[in-house]
Amino acid sequence: MNHKKGYLTAAEAARSKAAQVPGATIDENCRCGLVHVDAPAAPPDPNRNSGPSLAVRALVLARDGWACVCCGTSVIGQHYSLGHRLRAGQGGKPVPSNLITLLGLGGELHHGRIDSRRDPSDEAKGYSLRSYQNPLLVPVTVFSPHGPGMTLWLDDSGRYLTTAPDEVAA
Repeated sequence: MNHKKGYLTAAEAARSKAAQVPGATIDENCRCGLVHVDAPAAPPDPNRNSGPSLAVRALVLARDGWACVCCGTSVIGQHYSLGHRLRAGQGGKPVPSNLITLLGLGGELHHGRIDSRRDPSDEAKGYSLRSYQNPLLVPVTVFSPHGPGMTLWLDDSGRYLTTAPDEVAA
């Protein structure tokens, strides 16, 4: 029972949004003296992106050598995240071709810079994509601590490709 929200009368409770959910019941017999609406939990939204699975995370981290693609620095023992090249809100899926290993969480370090779209070169390097772009077709510049960046394509099996894919299924 949710005691955070209570109503003085059953009529008030019946007008609430919670009472409009199929299967909701009104409880007028609570010891606190208020009337509560007991609504069943909403089913999970199949269109909501829940993030990458553990298997996908393992593929991406192994592919990127447990290092930030922006600078080549190891992420072991540091704050890191898997960044979506094409944002989930733009239809980006949690698949290896759309994920890169980045130093920082949310608003910090490389992840924060790329997410904020402050640096136009991030888009040119393939770290950030526009809604009309396909992650399989846009290469990424991957840096290592020992040399310049390499332009590589990412596939969904968790590999780097040195040449653009011939064709991609829609």
